[in-house]
Amino acid sequence: MTKHSKLYVYVDESVQDTNGQLFVVVTVISDAARDELIESLQKIETSSGKGHHRKWMKTREKERIAYLEEALTSQ
Repeated sequence: MTKHSKLYVYVDESVQDTNGQLFVVVTVISDAARDELIESLQKIETSSGKGHHRKWMKTREKERIAYLEEALTSQ
């Protein structure tokens, strides 16, 4: 009997926010890395100024860019 790992898939589409231009982000993370990723992204939300509870569209452009830059360069 083989043991199956859980996979978590996160998908975001911003077609409504871009007036018809489709943007899709897909990330697949194994069960073992999920908690680490969530913790890391929450720290980036804080350090970038985005905040945990603010919607992306209500976030200022400066904070969005800071969040994306840090998320893309963090390991």
